[in-house]
Amino acid sequence: MDVKVGGQPLTLGGIHWSGANRWFIGTPGRVFIVTPQFMLAGEIPRKHEVTVAIEAECNVEALCLLDDLPSNFPFANAAVVLASDSSIRVLASKHNPDLSNWQEMGRGGFGMGSELVYAISSTIFANSSNDATPVVACGSVGGRVTVVGLDVASDDSVYASRVLTFETKQTEITQLAWLQKNQQQQQQPGNRGLAVCSTDGQVQLWSIAEDLSQATALASICNRDWRAVTAHAESENLLVLGKLGLAIVVDTRDIQHPIVHEIELDPSMTVVACVIDEHRQRIYIGTYDFKIYVLAPSDGSWRRATKEEKPLLDDMRETVVRSFTTEFNMQRLFLRGMRISPHGRYLAFAVDDQVNWDLVTDGKTIVRIHFHQFSDWTLDDSKRALVRIVDGNCSGDLRYNLWDVFNNEPLSVIAELIEHLKQLDIPSSAAIRQQRRIVILNLINCLVGGDQLKQLVAEAPDRALDHHVKALFEYIHSTLGSKAGAVTGKAMVLLFADTTAPLAVVVEEDQAYLAQINWLVHRPEYAHIVDQLPSILDNAGRREPLTCPVCQEGVDICSVTLGIFNTPGSSQCGMCVAKRKQVEDGHCKSLVSRIIDMFPQCPFCKGSFYPAA
Repeated sequence: MDVKVGGQPLTLGGIHWSGANRWFIGTPGRVFIVTPQFMLAGEIPRKHEVTVAIEAECNVEALCLLDDLPSNFPFANAAVVLASDSSIRVLASKHNPDLSNWQEMGRGGFGMGSELVYAISSTIFANSSNDATPVVACGSVGGRVTVVGLDVASDDSVYASRVLTFETKQTEITQLAWLQKNQQQQQQPGNRGLAVCSTDGQVQLWSIAEDLSQATALASICNRDWRAVTAHAESENLLVLGKLGLAIVVDTRDIQHPIVHEIELDPSMTVVACVIDEHRQRIYIGTYDFKIYVLAPSDGSWRRATKEEKPLLDDMRETVVRSFTTEFNMQRLFLRGMRISPHGRYLAFAVDDQVNWDLVTDGKTIVRIHFHQFSDWTLDDSKRALVRIVDGNCSGDLRYNLWDVFNNEPLSVIAELIEHLKQLDIPSSAAIRQQRRIVILNLINCLVGGDQLKQLVAEAPDRALDHHVKALFEYIHSTLGSKAGAVTGKAMVLLFADTTAPLAVVVEEDQAYLAQINWLVHRPEYAHIVDQLPSILDNAGRREPLTCPVCQEGVDICSVTLGIFNTPGSSQCGMCVAKRKQVEDGHCKSLVSRIIDMFPQCPFCKGSFYPAA
């Protein structure tokens, strides 16, 4: 996949990957957002717009991402950009983020004053009330760290809601790395580890209170050696740092007493990427000159697995060679970043190659994104990955997980995997796993498209709707109270169990909505689940056709509330294009708005809803 970026990517930290399989490439003047397309045996069955270019008013100095944003943020992903004037720019898309509608949602110093900022890093803080706060840490040339909690105003602009600033006694902070929460830290909630790296090579580990009330120095990871950290990676129990000719692996299970292992590399190699492969128990270190080092565990420590390095590098180079139709100079290929796919099938890497493309692109750099499939990946690995996905034992976006399993496979393999998925022995009592299997079948159909898999996944949409209808009516029943009343064709009476019922006021919109869905219970296609539903609506109600009573034309149905669209405004699923009613915020929380809050994802494919453009 080629991305014409019109300038070289930032030397360090210029390329990032989101949990939704979006690649963010920063250059001095632009930020590019790329979504790799699903391939079917080398072909793209459904082409979508894949590249977004955002112009920067000031030179871009650094880039970081905010994944899995909380529900109060009206966008799925956000990119945080450090500009040359030390301001922070928050870029996001309210609509489908795979389209060209990203814009600046906020900017400012965010509490940093006039300090010259060198490094930024982001994460999500979750507190005991299950709320979440996007957080950005900023490191200055004077050794000060500012941690900013972000929030969204009523106009969807981003602002700093909380700010914590502390001095590190380090100079020129160049890298910041948030540690992932491991099991021991989860037993002591309320704090998150942050590694602060300075240009003289020092690395200090800090504990940051998630309410941004204080920062506490924990341990020194590296003393001054004048080799600055240039790349890092984190997993649940590991922190990996890359320096000139040196890899540092930190065991963070005991955050107050981390165990540090140093592994020497070739002395002149600048590390630009670190990858932790938990599936193979390996760490991959990539250098700017496109050399790959492999680290393996050994007797409680880590060592270079030198016998694995050359075969891996040769395979990656062969992946590059196969992507070209003409000869090229491999010596002029520069590595910019690497990432392991969710289930370990691919080692994705990005390189730029200005020399070999000058005549074609008029001097503009082309960044090429490659996907190297590990030689040890088999069909059985794909089947095991599917089981993990059904069981919920996976991280990141569901679509990205399925992309990892099904991408670039022939139709025969996809069909075999679908049959394996359908034959999984899932007890009827495991409702969540049953529903997840149906959602996966719907998503596969969205990814592949056409009539090729229609017969294999034909029952999935109806079964997904059955699950949603049951969940929807159970929620309505619990919200209205145990004695929710009757709805007839002419009138509606609501009888609450007591005055403390969860929904004490039924607004006019809800009356119209409950009258609309009266016909739903009586439609023949739902007869097989009516007996499972709580008694909410009067079963004597008259069946209504799915047409407008005035013009007799067909009407749109909200995929979440299953009510009729009777007000303007809608959202659309980014995957299967299902429609959802758009509800405006108001002082009175209506039943309809509560339902939409309760079911924020598409009931068919678990995709995200975005306001219709």
